[in-house]
Amino acid sequence: MSPRRLSPDSQALIGLLCGAVLLGVVLALEYYCVQQVRVTFEQLQRTQERRLTLETISEAILGMETGQRGYLLTSRGEYIEPYIAGQVQLAARLPVLQRLLAEDGDSGQLENFRALERLLDTRRKQMDQVLDLQRAQGLDAALAFVTTNQGHFVMDAIRQLLDRMSAVELRQVDARMASSQTSLGRNLAFSTLLSIMAIALMVVILLLVRREFARRVEAARQLDAANASLELRVRDATEGLSAANAVLEAEVRQRRAAEAELQREHELLDARVTERTAELVEAGESKSRFFSAASHDLRQPLHSLTLLNATLRSQPLAQPVRDIVEAQQQMIDSMGRMIHALLNISMLESGVVRPQIRDFPLQEIMAPLRAEFAPLADARGLSLEFATDSPVVKSDPTLLKEVLQNLVGNAVRYTERGGVRVGVERTADRVLIEVRDSGPGIPVADLDLVFEPFHQLRSQGRPREGFGLGLAVVRQLVKVLGIELKVESTVGVGTSFTIEVTPGRESKPAGVRAAVAGGVPRRGGGILLVDDEATVLQATAIFLRVEGHEVITAGSPDEALAKLGRLDRAPDLIVSDFQLGLPVTGAELIERVRATVGRDIPAVVLSGDMLRVVRHCEHLANCRVFHKPVDAEELAQHLRATLEA
Repeated sequence: MSPRRLSPDSQALIGLLCGAVLLGVVLALEYYCVQQVRVTFEQLQRTQERRLTLETISEAILGMETGQRGYLLTSRGEYIEPYIAGQVQLAARLPVLQRLLAEDGDSGQLENFRALERLLDTRRKQMDQVLDLQRAQGLDAALAFVTTNQGHFVMDAIRQLLDRMSAVELRQVDARMASSQTSLGRNLAFSTLLSIMAIALMVVILLLVRREFARRVEAARQLDAANASLELRVRDATEGLSAANAVLEAEVRQRRAAEAELQREHELLDARVTERTAELVEAGESKSRFFSAASHDLRQPLHSLTLLNATLRSQPLAQPVRDIVEAQQQMIDSMGRMIHALLNISMLESGVVRPQIRDFPLQEIMAPLRAEFAPLADARGLSLEFATDSPVVKSDPTLLKEVLQNLVGNAVRYTERGGVRVGVERTADRVLIEVRDSGPGIPVADLDLVFEPFHQLRSQGRPREGFGLGLAVVRQLVKVLGIELKVESTVGVGTSFTIEVTPGRESKPAGVRAAVAGGVPRRGGGILLVDDEATVLQATAIFLRVEGHEVITAGSPDEALAKLGRLDRAPDLIVSDFQLGLPVTGAELIERVRATVGRDIPAVVLSGDMLRVVRHCEHLANCRVFHKPVDAEELAQHLRATLEA
């Protein structure tokens, strides 16, 4: 009995099963290849991370050495920052490198790491020793140690060891890449062979199906006509679809080409915008740095000139000499106002000033403004009115006062008759502060121009008033505060500036801080004067001594505290510059002196930066900040009133 032949359907089913098995084998092999690639990629990532960590360590030790040399040669504090930053970076990256090497299990690299740790520790100690020698014995002693070349030898050893470790990592990368490529080639060849076998099996199955189909053609002859007609219709439809598809593909290619061109133009435009923006930012930063540096450098000599000129005016002088001294003081005051405005503009444009928003009653800034401008208004024969209403507003009191100070100052300066009124109106969601004058007014065409620096509106025959910087400062200040400023003006009638401020929350009035505790000072008492600029220190001391005070001078906080310890009794008053060129500010020095003597000695802080320094001194009781260059008479009156209190 002959064996039973399998039916064509069974043969096709068996072929399909075999093809599925082969396909499964191919997929499994491909999955294995993917896993190998992933493992190799992870290994390469860890190797790359170790190489980057080695480069970071190399940069950190180089930065430490550069910072140490800069500080050694200049003794300037900013050069020690790279040294400290390098130490911090080493402390952070060395454990990371040790962990990465331990995960890889390379004993040779771990031994190199331990050697690297020892060399880095030796180099750190050498650099610390040089800095200690420079601080304790001077530059020559530190240079003598440097010339021994001990640090040079250690740095060479560190560089060689880092290069050797990096070379090991590179060799590992090459080896793993070669291994990965070999494995991928082998797996690809095997996958190709299995794929060919699967395709061949599928071809056999197709032949079997075609033979079975031929055997069944006879049974389907009745369907041939319908099939022929159907095939014809399908062919015609296919040809139509093919033609439409060809047209569509052409349109798609054209659209893709157009999109690519638009993308290139967009990228080019973005690059140009980025480049132009960077140029504009650099130009703005350069201008701000120039104004800030120039204004700061001019404040100190102006401050000294103001005090020396005030000292000279207090002496008995012949009338021609006195007229010269008075004219000189007017020029010094004019220069001081210009420098103050320039410095404020540069700080505001460079983004140095950050508003400190809080709730406060409006009279907190209104009362000082009234006291400041009342004498000037009286001298010009003008009325000056301030609203007595004192709503609580939410803003920065220092910056808001600076805005109103410029607006009221301009109003008083440009008004010849009538007066100036500062009004307050509050609603449910805002507080309006209006500065209105009866001055000459501003033409409509110039309403925007008046906010430009150095732009002034001058009537024919009218002398120059100021420098045209006040409203430029106001524009920058309201931008920083995020408030709205409106201006209305009628030529020949007057001008009104209105600012909108957010209302604040009412709070219980804070208790009055304690005044001076201890003995009662007397007029002409002892004053501790601290300033790191020798010329300013000398000029201020001359002025105070001419005023009848006993002055103890110090050029630094350490010198001030040292002299304080040798005095028989504590000084009656402290006068200190804010920025003393050291980490310790004038405000911190006042706190230290008060803590040393055990009572709140009255204090005066001198500073050229009213926008930021005032905030640092707000917490100090019985302390007043004077803006450089100071008004010598105002300073003298304050000192007399404080000592006689």
